[in-house]
Amino acid sequence: MEENDVNIPEVDNKSAEPTPEKESRWIGLIAVVAFFALGGWSYCPWYMWIVFALLALFTLAGMYKWGQLILGLCVILWGTPLLGGDSNSTSNSDSYNYQQSSDTQSESERQYIESQIHRIEELQRQFDRADQMGLPEYEQKRISDEAWAIYQSLENKNLTREQRKKLSDMFAL
Repeated sequence: MEENDVNIPEVDNKSAEPTPEKESRWIGLIAVVAFFALGGWSYCPWYMWIVFALLALFTLAGMYKWGQLILGLCVILWGTPLLGGDSNSTSNSDSYNYQQSSDTQSESERQYIESQIHRIEELQRQFDRADQMGLPEYEQKRISDEAWAIYQSLENKNLTREQRKKLSDMFAL
C-alpha cells in the first residue's frame, strides 16, 4: 500500500467563520409604532426613555432581533398606560403629581387654586416691571420667592391637567 492512497477528509474552512445575523428592523418598527399609538409620548416615565433610545438604536442598525423584541416589550408594557397602572414609582415629583392629578375638583377647591394661579401671574408681572424699572435685586428676589412659595404649596393640591400645565409653563426655565 502506498502513502498516496490514504483517504484524507477534506476540511471546510468556511464553516469556522460565524455567520452574521440578518438585518431586521420590523420588530423594532412595530414596537415604536405601538408605543406612539398607545400614547407613550405623554405617559412614558423618564427612565423608560433610555430603553426607548436603545430600541431606536437597535432598530436603526437592524441588529439584535431579540434585543429589539425585549426592549420593545419593555417600552410598550411600562412606557405606555397599557397595563392600566400609573408611573407613580418614578422619583420625579412633577410626573408623580401629574399622574396623581385628576380633573375633578370641588368648586371651592377650584376657586382657591385659580386664585393662587392668578396671584402667581400677578407676581410674574410685578417681577417683569421691577426688572424693567431697575429695582434693587432684593426686591426682585422677594417677588420671586413669594411666587415660588405659592407654586410649591400648589404642588400638593388636586390640580387638573390644564392647571398643572399652566403652572409648569410659568415656571419653565
